[in-house]
Amino acid sequence: MSNYKHKIPIHLEVSDHIILGLTTRQLLLIGSGVALDYTLWSSLSFLNGSDAGLVCNALCSLVPVVIGVAAAFLRPAARGLEQWAMVWLLYLLTPKTYLWQQLPDEDLAPVEQLNTPVLDYDEEEE
Repeated sequence: MSNYKHKIPIHLEVSDHIILGLTTRQLLLIGSGVALDYTLWSSLSFLNGSDAGLVCNALCSLVPVVIGVAAAFLRPAARGLEQWAMVWLLYLLTPKTYLWQQLPDEDLAPVEQLNTPVLDYDEEEE
């Protein structure tokens, strides 16, 4: 009998925290939002000539950060928003109505080619 003790991991569903108590997934989503925010701010820099343009640029470029933070922290029904987005996309791409159509007659195999006997219930048995 051995005296070795083995520790069994019981926290397999817990994500590791990397920086500031955020998981890798959360850091990637927030970082992606910030990167898209910077890209959008740079692309809309021509609006910065007036005060109204600056406000419009700021509001437009905050959208990716808000989406990134929401996707990082909101988990309805224990699923991330990116998983819900994939479910919604698959729902949109799948057909909602299934239509049955009969094959054309030439595609049907003749009864003589089938290996099963044909029963004719209209004939009377003798």
